[in-house]
Amino acid sequence: MSFFSSTSFEFLEDLLPLAGFPLQTLELSLNCSYRVSETLGPEVLTAMHAPEKRSYANIKAADLPKYDAFLFGIPTRYGNFPGQWKAFIDTTGGLWAKGDLHGMFAPAYPT
Repeated sequence: MSFFSSTSFEFLEDLLPLAGFPLQTLELSLNCSYRVSETLGPEVLTAMHAPEKRSYANIKAADLPKYDAFLFGIPTRYGNFPGQWKAFIDTTGGLWAKGDLHGMFAPAYPT
């Protein structure tokens, strides 16, 4: 599970049911929840009045091959996904080129 949020709407228990996944049927651990790295500086986040981030680890492209599947929660920004996600997706090119992500189940849902 990986997500980015500039708001406080990021608890796994809140997101999965909205994505159509009843929690009682999933075998997930909060230990496999990550966020993509923030690309905005602290001064920009302060000016935006962005809330404090919760303590999830940042995911790196190198972490992806160790999982069987992913569930990406991606916020929309004026009909597009944010630059933080674009930056993360750009780091996965080498994995795709080597075939490390071929055949992996990776649904995404807007938040």
